Amino acid sequence: MNILFITFDFHEDNKPVKSVAVATLEGYILDRVGDSQVDSFSFNMNDEYSIIFQQMASLKKKLKMDYDYICVSFYVWNIRYLDNLIKIIKVTSPQSKIVAGGYKVNCMSIERLVTVYDTINHFIIGYAERSLEMLSIGKDTSRILNYKVNNENIPAIYSTSLIEVNDNNIVRLGTKEDILVNVHFVHVRIMITLI
Repeated sequence: MNILFITFDFHEDNKPVKSVAVATLEGYILDRVGDSQVDSFSFNMNDEYSIIFQQMASLKKKLKMDYDYICVSFYVWNIRYLDNLIKIIKVTSPQSKIVAGGYKVNCMSIERLVTVYDTINHFIIGYAERSLEMLSIGKDTSRILNYKVNNENIPAIYSTSLIEVNDNNIVRLGTKEDILVNVHFVHVRIMITLI
C-alpha cells in the first residue's frame, strides 16, 4: 500500500516541514496497516507565487511513483489551488484514488462535496486515522468515511522520528479536550510567548 499526503503549509525557519497531522497519520498507518509506504509533499504557502509552476512541477516528479491513495488537505488557504492540483493528479497518476480531508471537508455539506468535487474518490469527515486505515485495507470503500479513532493507537511522532527534530528546531504541540497526550523527550526546548 503506497500513500502520498499532500498538504499546504506555512514553512517556517527552525520548524520541521512535515506537519503534526501528517506525521500522526503516517505513524498510525505504518503501525496498523501491513506492507505500507507513506510519503508526503508539502506546498510552501510562504512562497505562493511558486506554487502553480515550480512547486506543482516538483509534485509531478513525485507523482511518477505508483500511489494507491493520494490524500489531499482541504483548508481555506488552499482551496484556490485544488482544481489545478486534482487535474495534475488525475493526469499524472490516474490509477491513484484521491482522498480529501481537513477542515474544509468537515464544514461543507456532503451533497456539496460530492457535487463540486466529483472527481475525488473519497472524503474523510472528522479524524482521518481510522477512516484511512479502513479504506486502505479494503474494509470500507465508501465515498464518505467517518470513523472515530482510539487515541491510544496513535504512536508518538517525535520519539519515533516521524518528524525529524534537531537542536535548532522548535516543535509544535497541540491538544484537544478529548485527547490525552503522552510526551517522551530526551531533550526539549519550549518557547513560550506571552501576549
